Amino acid sequence: MSQNQKNETTELYGTVAIRENRLERWPNPQPERPYLISLDIPEFTCLCPRSGFPDFALIKIRYQPKDWIVELKSLKLYINGYRDRHISHEAAANEILNDLVALLEPRWMRVVADFNVRGNIKTVIRVEHGVRERVSTEPSAGENRGGTQFQDKDAKGDPKDGVADGEPIGLTHCVLLSGGLDSTTLVAWVKNQHPSERVVAYTFVYGQKHAVEVEAAQSVANYYGIEHHVVEIPVIHGSALTEPHIPLPEGRDLSRVSGVAPSYVPARNLVFLAQMAAVQDAVGPGVLWLGVHYDDHTGYPDTRPQFIQAVDQAVRQGTKHALRVQAPFVTWSKAQIIRWGLEHGVPYELTHSCYQGLRPACGVCDTCQARLKAFAEAGAQDPIPYAAR
Repeated sequence: MSQNQKNETTELYGTVAIRENRLERWPNPQPERPYLISLDIPEFTCLCPRSGFPDFALIKIRYQPKDWIVELKSLKLYINGYRDRHISHEAAANEILNDLVALLEPRWMRVVADFNVRGNIKTVIRVEHGVRERVSTEPSAGENRGGTQFQDKDAKGDPKDGVADGEPIGLTHCVLLSGGLDSTTLVAWVKNQHPSERVVAYTFVYGQKHAVEVEAAQSVANYYGIEHHVVEIPVIHGSALTEPHIPLPEGRDLSRVSGVAPSYVPARNLVFLAQMAAVQDAVGPGVLWLGVHYDDHTGYPDTRPQFIQAVDQAVRQGTKHALRVQAPFVTWSKAQIIRWGLEHGVPYELTHSCYQGLRPACGVCDTCQARLKAFAEAGAQDPIPYAAR
């Protein structure tokens, strides 16, 4: 066999390395410090999913680590794995972000995919996770490079690393806490992601039948040692949760229901966020956190990703301190939330979900059924008592 024939039958070591590679992570040496890591990858390439022609891009990764940092050789091989893949610009950028967030669970991360011009069109994709804490990119006063004052800014005034100087450090994290499963997990999430920053919980009384949730919210706030405000507002009418003459559904097959749920409270989350924004904007920078999730998208319009994006933009544009709205579970199922919570010791025994406001919980209203189903899918036993399961 000739040398050329041997080369044709022997797989190249680089191809093997790319195929066998898995993204790896290292412990962050300074997990308490919200510093910035900037990674530029100038030779990204993939294939157009329609034509098969190659696409080339500069990939910029910026992130503030928490407990983990990415191992660079594994990242290089991971990026090289795209070279023979038929994938769109948008899908590639989002997939890179999703994979790195799943691996590292960073405080904040942004991926910018800056593709070369093709077909007379220039494409730049920016995707982001979490909320950034401000990190100075400029030297101390008087420091210079080459005899001139150094300013690490581009022509538009943004830092050259591609990270807009938008969110100040020292944020107050305002969590909408109902005392239910999702919002309690959200408190744990925020505490986990921002251990050194102030967390404040807000619980609203709006005429709901299940006002017992206020007691649960106070128990959760006490457990996590966070400040807790109970805010009473006028009754929000038009819902089975607030109107005595509208019965709450019981025993429904949730897999067959469609349309807006009878328990939807008109614009409830919008009202709550507006109240929280007004209180926080009066005192300083902050982030408003909401525990909405994927399973609620059909029945509750104010839990959908489109709502979160729109209200985040409205709050940011309409407040002095450019407050943000974040909903980290908006694409998660309730079972995924429970799995994360169980891994992080969330005290689900303190929570209350039953729309009937009963203890033990009724087990037949929509929210009791959804909760029991989610625990079953998560492979766990719900720790609260039920009158019926």
